[in-house]
Amino acid sequence: MKIFDSHCHLYDDPDPDKVIYEAVEQGVTGFVVVGTSYETSAKTVEIVNSLRSKYPEIEIYSAIGLHPHDAKNSMDRIEDLIAETVADENNFLVAIGECGLDYYYNHSSEAEQKDVFSQQIELAKTYNLALIVHTREAWRDTFEVLDRQGAPRNTIIHCFTGSIAELDRCIKRGYAVSFSGIVTFKKSVELQSAAQACPIESLLIETDSPFLAPEPFRGKANSPKYVIEVVKKIAELKQMDPETVSIETYKNAKSAFNLN
Repeated sequence: MKIFDSHCHLYDDPDPDKVIYEAVEQGVTGFVVVGTSYETSAKTVEIVNSLRSKYPEIEIYSAIGLHPHDAKNSMDRIEDLIAETVADENNFLVAIGECGLDYYYNHSSEAEQKDVFSQQIELAKTYNLALIVHTREAWRDTFEVLDRQGAPRNTIIHCFTGSIAELDRCIKRGYAVSFSGIVTFKKSVELQSAAQACPIESLLIETDSPFLAPEPFRGKANSPKYVIEVVKKIAELKQMDPETVSIETYKNAKSAFNLN
C-alpha cells in the first residue's frame, strides 16, 4: 500500500529519521510535517529539508503555522519565516497551518484567534499554499471566518471531529476532511458515522502524531507508522478494501496539497 499521513508533528521527536524509516516500512510514503508556532515551524522546515536530502525518494513536505493556542503571539516572525522559506527554490513548503480556532481551552482570546486565523488565510492565498485548519468547539466561527475571508481553493479540515452536519458544510464548501486515530475509538460513534458518510474523494487520513494514537495503541505516543490503523477503520466503516482506501486517500492528499 501507498499511504499518505496528511498531518504529523516531528519537532519534539529526538530521532525523526527513525520515525520516518519505521513508517516507510509500513507503506507510508507521503507525509506533511506540521508546525504550530514560529519555533516549531522553523524546526519543522529544518527537519523536512534534512530528511529530503537523505531520502529524496520519500515525499515529505512541511507546513508553517501559528496554532490558535499561540494566537496571542505575534505573526511577524511567522510571516518572515514563510517568506524566507518560499524564497528558497528547494523548499518543500506546501501549506499554512495548523491554524484556526480553539474555544475548548481559549489559551488565546477569541478575538486574537480570529485575527491570526484571518491573517493566515490571506497568507495561504498570497503564496498559493494549502490551508490546514484546526477547529475545536468553534465550528460556527470557523465557517464564518473562512466564508468572510474567502477560503483558499485547497482547504483541509485537520483532525475532523464533527458530526454529519458539520461534514456536510465542509463538503459543500469543497474542503478536504482529514480523519485521525480518534475515528478508531470505540466511543466515537458520531465521528464514525461522519466518516462513513464522507465522500471518498474528499477524505484524507492522518495521525496528528505524537498525539491521538489509534486503537490498539491508544495511550501510547502516536507515530506515522500507525496511520495504517486509520486506513483499516475507514475501510471497515465504508465497506471498502483497505488498499483502495489507501490509494484513494493518497491521491486525495496529492490533490489537497497541490502536489500533482
